[in-house]
Amino acid sequence: MGRNKTDVDFDMLIEENKSQVGPALNHVSASEMGICICVRKRPLFDKEYQNGEIDSVSASNPKVVVHQPKYKVDGITKYV
Repeated sequence: MGRNKTDVDFDMLIEENKSQVGPALNHVSASEMGICICVRKRPLFDKEYQNGEIDSVSASNPKVVVHQPKYKVDGITKYV
């Protein structure tokens, strides 16, 4: 297997943000909702992980959160 090229800083920031998403709520029937959107989230493949991809999506019923890594205007400071 090749070396992992993940940006460690972004990986830590995303994991920190994922821990703040909160637990899933009890299931609500689709008939009780006005709108129902279904999302299927898959884990990263080994090749994606080796290429430095980061799993930046949290799925916690009924929320799906995308933790988007960004740089501040200074071009150095990283945040999610």
